[in-house]
Amino acid sequence: MTQFSSLATCRKYCAILALVTVATAGCADKNATQASNSSKKTLPGPAAKDIVAKMQATYAAADSLSVNAETVQEYVVRGEGVERELPHESIAIAYKRPNLLRFSYETISPLVPEPMSFELVSNGTVLRAAASLFPNQIYETVAPLRLTAGNLAPEPQLREALADNLPGGEMHPPLAMLLSSKREVSEPATENAPPLFEGDSKPYRLGLEELNDRECYRVAYDTAAGKRVLWIDTETYYLHRMELPSESINDPLATRYDLTQSSFWIDYLNQVLDVPIKRNAFEREVPEGTRLVSQFLLPPPPGPPEFLGEEVDDFEFVTLDGKKVTRDDLKGKPALLDIWFTSCPPCKQQTPVLEKAYQQLKDEGVAMYAVSTDRPEVSNEKVESTLRNWGTEMPVLRDTTDSAYKNLKVRVTPTTLLLDKEGRLQYIRIGLHRTADELVSVVKATLDGDNLAEKERDAYQVTLNDYQKRLESVTIDKKLVDVEVMRAEIAKRKLPEELVLTELWSSKKEDLERPGNLSVVDFSNSGGDQQGHVLVLDGGQEVVEFGLDGEVVARHELPDNTEQAGGFLRTTVDAQQRRWTLVGGVGWQKTHLFNNQWEHVLAFPTQRHPGIGDAILTSQAEDDQPTLLVGYWGGLGVQAADIRGKRLWTERSLEQVVQIAELPETGHNHAHYWCTSDRGNILPLDLDGKRGEPVQVAEHSLMYVALHPDHAAEADPPMCGLVVDDLNKYRVIGFTAKGEELWTYDLPPGEYAQQVSRIQPVSLPGGKPGWLAAAADGSMHWLTLEGQLVDTFSYGEELTGLAMAGGRTQGDVTNDGDSAILLVSCSKSLTAWKVQSAAQINAKQEKEGAEKE
Repeated sequence: MTQFSSLATCRKYCAILALVTVATAGCADKNATQASNSSKKTLPGPAAKDIVAKMQATYAAADSLSVNAETVQEYVVRGEGVERELPHESIAIAYKRPNLLRFSYETISPLVPEPMSFELVSNGTVLRAAASLFPNQIYETVAPLRLTAGNLAPEPQLREALADNLPGGEMHPPLAMLLSSKREVSEPATENAPPLFEGDSKPYRLGLEELNDRECYRVAYDTAAGKRVLWIDTETYYLHRMELPSESINDPLATRYDLTQSSFWIDYLNQVLDVPIKRNAFEREVPEGTRLVSQFLLPPPPGPPEFLGEEVDDFEFVTLDGKKVTRDDLKGKPALLDIWFTSCPPCKQQTPVLEKAYQQLKDEGVAMYAVSTDRPEVSNEKVESTLRNWGTEMPVLRDTTDSAYKNLKVRVTPTTLLLDKEGRLQYIRIGLHRTADELVSVVKATLDGDNLAEKERDAYQVTLNDYQKRLESVTIDKKLVDVEVMRAEIAKRKLPEELVLTELWSSKKEDLERPGNLSVVDFSNSGGDQQGHVLVLDGGQEVVEFGLDGEVVARHELPDNTEQAGGFLRTTVDAQQRRWTLVGGVGWQKTHLFNNQWEHVLAFPTQRHPGIGDAILTSQAEDDQPTLLVGYWGGLGVQAADIRGKRLWTERSLEQVVQIAELPETGHNHAHYWCTSDRGNILPLDLDGKRGEPVQVAEHSLMYVALHPDHAAEADPPMCGLVVDDLNKYRVIGFTAKGEELWTYDLPPGEYAQQVSRIQPVSLPGGKPGWLAAAADGSMHWLTLEGQLVDTFSYGEELTGLAMAGGRTQGDVTNDGDSAILLVSCSKSLTAWKVQSAAQINAKQEKEGAEKE
């Protein structure tokens, strides 16, 4: 289309610089362009790489950022020879570590017919996004614990739009550098600084220039799309301007407005680091009439015009020999009118299609005309010769009085109108026809008396109904509330009644500063010398290894791990009885793999991403070495990798992975892994990542699953799961592998704030199999295999780790088969408890008393 660019093109152009990235591209002002074309001579002062490294370190060391940015377009209209500057886009950024953000963008150029805007806001609890492409919708999700370049846009449609429209990038450099962890850019040493622009040349210096009364170093990069130039303050090392490589931006307006030059740069204005920012700056209200949604939905395209099916207003065209043609003149048979003009490239493109249709219809009792909207000063000869040169014999009409615009409401060329024999508009097509057959079929339908307008309206109503149903399905009924409301009220400590607990030992503050997730393992047969049996995370920075007597055996640091809290531990034993340990965390960027000698063998993955949902080590591998499975947020699905980090397969159908569970290898199941996600069902995967049929447990939204190893070999083993019924409401359920619900148990209300294991299979005192569930209020619940409550223990503190072991003797700790060891970590300490059955103790005492008598 010529008079208005297509919506898709407009969207692409409007968003093209919205989150201009650490790998985006730019253009210069005139002086900068002349200077950047100079040779790469050595200039006095610091080297380019040192300037860039110091800029990176300046931003990475800051805790907050406030900046406004403006994208400026410089252009020259053909024939004028005059350079013009026009503000094109406006961006505002406010950010405070680790996860407070407001990022807003809008198109402000009058050259863009359909402006675009969007906004990303995280208040540390929830992240919301709004975009003009999705009217009356606000996307909402839980805010990441730490914002990164990979998780700023977790919503698939928004992420896809940005990926399509941003040439190779992620975000504006000031924000990107601030999001880099302090460890990534802790020193100005250039050898350790991460690259600012992937795929660019090494930076080199240009001459000094002033910008808004600030002296700036100018550092250039050569890219495949042209030159990028950074203007960096010589005192503060703030980035004040970025010129974008001109060929990196596909500018549809250059063609539309006949521009001989079109270039862009971004000015960063009112920029301040480490400035106090009020908390309410990171709130995004939900206006009346706006929905909170779990996924954006594009609204249907505009429906048929109201006048479709109605008799059109009278119009007046003229033939090339001056004869008037009106609406009433065309009544009595269908009339096809193609609206075009001589300087319309899409009109020329469509002409062969029209000609083919014309040849098929000209003897069918249909009036077909090519209606030129050229101005009167364009001669008839010019109009006719143009159309004939384009390859059609269609008769020509002239519209020199804007009748098509005023009476037929045509706004775009080409537009095709089909009138029935009563002069009613039965069909309208704005833009190109794909095939002649498509056009011929609608004309013949009109000849047969079909009411195409009514069918079009009915079809559009079906589209609207379908959209409404889909919109209802993604609507969030209740907004996510603040953490203070979401977190459960911690119950006061209350010991169990049927189980007897005896405290064995508790960790010291100097041994374990921030206790987290834990795992009970046995290294005695794993090929190493370690005899420790309890692994516990300390603040996301190291793994502390305890013996069952409470003594620290060893400490194992996570190399270059940027996470400060949370995390989980996963272990497995390979075919040669070597133990492997995996450390990761929900929302983390990497997992860390250690062998049986606690040598760090892998950090995976290496690329940025929206965040990890879960990860496991599986022993089901052909080469006797474990396989690593990582589930992600943000539509990346599940990836499998070997211990060298080589990707084996990827399954991308899951949006927000919650858990990956390994099923024991038996003859009764074909799946090896069960994956849960925000869909609320189970997706089975085999060893090669191929999907099975999803398992839906009744009407429940299933988050976590567990299988008891004592019953894994059964044909239909009992399963246990954690389901969420509503905000703050969780239940433990029993079910079969086919999804049949067996029993349910309600947990105390509250939202989990720690990465404690929610449900796990255990051996109860006496050796009976059962389940252990951790609740958000700091309580733990023992259940039988059939879902009957055995006992509860309200710990009085928020749980960060929970595990249970039994059936062996170690030092001063005696487990005689009638007892077990419970290990609990909270913010203060890791504590070991001996767990015994009160009934068994009483029975034993009675027996001993009887023997004495």
